[in-house]
Amino acid sequence: MIKLKEVKTVHGKTFLTFQYDLSDGSLAETEIDETEILERVRQVEDLLGVKAGKQVWIGIVKRLINKLREGKPVFREKIGWDKLIDVDLEKEEIKG
Repeated sequence: MIKLKEVKTVHGKTFLTFQYDLSDGSLAETEIDETEILERVRQVEDLLGVKAGKQVWIGIVKRLINKLREGKPVFREKIGWDKLIDVDLEKEEIKG
């Protein structure tokens, strides 16, 4: 079971809250930034050369939730931009 429970927009960014069941019967929730879904939709559209329909969007959400259920990383790693303040990006070798 996967259900969309909430859609909220904060400072122009949309976040979707999904509730899903786990193998032990318990329920979990996750909040997904809409841009994560839109990026995957764009990739599908680029591969297929056609506009993605509702079923593609639903399939992407199902795939993301199933990865969460399996404990696999789903979302891009956040970038620690604050560590790059005042660093000359052309001269420094950035580690990590």
